Amino acid sequence: MSDSDGSVSPSGTRPQLATVTRDASRAAAGDVSIEIPAGRICAWCADPVPPRSRIDALYCGSVCRKRAWRFGRAVPGIRSPARGTRPAAIAGEPARFAYADPPYPGKAGYYDERQEVDHPSLLEQLLAGGWDGWALSTSAVALRDVLPMCPASTRVAVWRRQYRPTRSRRALNAWEPLIICGGRELATDAPQTVLDHLDYRGRYDSFPGALVGMKPPEFAVWMFAQLGAQAGDELADLFPGSGAIGRAWALYTARGPGEVLRDASRATSRAGS
Repeated sequence: MSDSDGSVSPSGTRPQLATVTRDASRAAAGDVSIEIPAGRICAWCADPVPPRSRIDALYCGSVCRKRAWRFGRAVPGIRSPARGTRPAAIAGEPARFAYADPPYPGKAGYYDERQEVDHPSLLEQLLAGGWDGWALSTSAVALRDVLPMCPASTRVAVWRRQYRPTRSRRALNAWEPLIICGGRELATDAPQTVLDHLDYRGRYDSFPGALVGMKPPEFAVWMFAQLGAQAGDELADLFPGSGAIGRAWALYTARGPGEVLRDASRATSRAGS
């Protein structure tokens, strides 16, 4: 047998090679999983981000990353002008909008507070708030009682939502009204693509703190469009509940043209490469 220089050892056996121990105290180039700031929380569920996650990780794991991606994908913002939901550049002063999604009349028992909302007082608050426009969600059954309290200029849009198959002596309810008052006028330089009807029957139970009656992000975008909302406007969510409307509003108004949210919690290269 030959030595490393081509010679044969007298004993005819291969020389033992020296064992090299890797210095783990020196991080490999591109290794960003060190010196992690303490106290980071997941941008989706608010749980702690594992200490050994990437330094630029936003989420605590793949489940939250996927859920946040799905939510963000449903809020096109200014990335999809063809859908008629693009917040254009503001002309003049930013507008102030309000959205109210209270427990529907007779449905307070589904919530921990179990307290009915005084709708006459709520509408007085909306009318006296100085808003440039507001929207109010209610049920199809309650519409006949709520609508007469609203101004004559109020508009009613329809959300066709998911329904639960069950035995019933009457037709099953599969829609909810959205009451809109005021709002910014929509552009007329092209055929209008914003409709007063939304056909979306999905649910979003994976949202952190999801509540009964929580609106999906697709509904939020549709509601923003009804008000003519644009980037830079203000939206007051009077019944924030799970916070889904606020999250959708932040995504809807903050993204730049063509911007795609990058998820840094997924490693883009193998360690040591």
